[in-house]
Amino acid sequence: MAFKNLLKSESSSENMLSLSSPSGEANHSEHQFNRFRKYINDSPEPYRQDLQQILLPVFVQLYLELLFNNHKVQANNTRADMLSCKEVTDWRDNKYQIKMSEEALDYIRRYIKQEENTMIVQVFNKYVKVEVAEPECKNQQLELKESKQITSAEVLVDHQSSSESMKLLKQAIKSVREGQPSVSSICFYTYINAYQGLCSVDISSDQGMISAGFEDSSIKIWRVSPGSLQTKETDTDPSKLFLAADYWNVESEESSPKYEETVTLKAHNGSVYKTCFFNQLPYLLSGSEDGSVRLWDLDGFTNKVCYKGHNYPVWDIDISNSSDYFASCSQDRTAKLWTTDRIYPLRSFVGDDRRIRVWDLNTGTLFKELRGHTETVHALSFNKDSTLLASGGIDCCIKAWDVRKGVNNNNTVVDGHTSAELIGSYQTKSATVIWLNYTKHNVLQAAGAI
Repeated sequence: MAFKNLLKSESSSENMLSLSSPSGEANHSEHQFNRFRKYINDSPEPYRQDLQQILLPVFVQLYLELLFNNHKVQANNTRADMLSCKEVTDWRDNKYQIKMSEEALDYIRRYIKQEENTMIVQVFNKYVKVEVAEPECKNQQLELKESKQITSAEVLVDHQSSSESMKLLKQAIKSVREGQPSVSSICFYTYINAYQGLCSVDISSDQGMISAGFEDSSIKIWRVSPGSLQTKETDTDPSKLFLAADYWNVESEESSPKYEETVTLKAHNGSVYKTCFFNQLPYLLSGSEDGSVRLWDLDGFTNKVCYKGHNYPVWDIDISNSSDYFASCSQDRTAKLWTTDRIYPLRSFVGDDRRIRVWDLNTGTLFKELRGHTETVHALSFNKDSTLLASGGIDCCIKAWDVRKGVNNNNTVVDGHTSAELIGSYQTKSATVIWLNYTKHNVLQAAGAI
């Protein structure tokens, strides 16, 4: 029978999973298995031997699943033939037992979590039983022996062993540095009953305050943890018009601090599309439909500076880690670089579409483009070492990108509309993603409204 001949062939051969069916499910199985096989064959030497024994049961069960689901394969088998074959029955009714080290099991788990491997996961859960092998050193006993003189030959063998261990260590370090980064956990905040029209969200670096910009031109600030914010009356608030009557008997009144659950800031003349806290400084930036960027002092919750340079609404703002520079982007299809002590931009970058564009600040040239979203992108965030970029928008989807892939402008595309840098895609239930932020612990925070 062709099935028996198939089992005798090596599971790592190139023609192992050659499917003739044009259906999406069959092609999806082939793509998952080929990617899974490549990951195992490229694994470090300490794990490769343990992991390669997984290929056979995974391939066989994928083959049988396709056959039992009436998908045609390049073998003279029918479903009736499979049901009458005892070997097939044994494969379907029993789990394939594999023994491997705990480190190797963790290595393969990380891969399954990172990629879209639905069929591989189903095979593991249903047909594969993994037994973790105990380290050999646990069963060994310490034996004391008399010391003996070490010969030059033994020194040479020990040196060779150390060299081999160092080679394996360098290989493991290289795999970690050049391998695919781990996708972060996501903490999502949802605003309920945001009747003012929620446009933007940001959380301070100390995780103490959270801000939100709304369509009614207001900015609201809360504490992340339960508590109140301390405010103080001031005569320099641009959101208020002071009259002479406001200063009647002002000398007899003492300005005492107030404590409120929510502080509202007003100075813009249009929807506030972005709010952004400074790192370690009590300031907040906001960008609005009126084309301006404003700097707010969070000690007195007042507006200090107004930056003007865009001709159309400002969509987004981001601040450098040193808090000396910030960048803004606008509907006028430009991104501008600013410094906080000047009210005019230092440099402008021009774009012409909705794709995600990564720029080189030193040269002002385009670094790469990322494609994958089906609607407008509202939020972007780099992780601490700038190897991962997260994006989200109207399509209610958060995408993670490995910006180290393809460090040129060739823009390799996996399919018709997705760049090769995409390593993860996460769908929210129905919330539009309007804010993203990587914490120092590599946790991705996100927020949106229903």
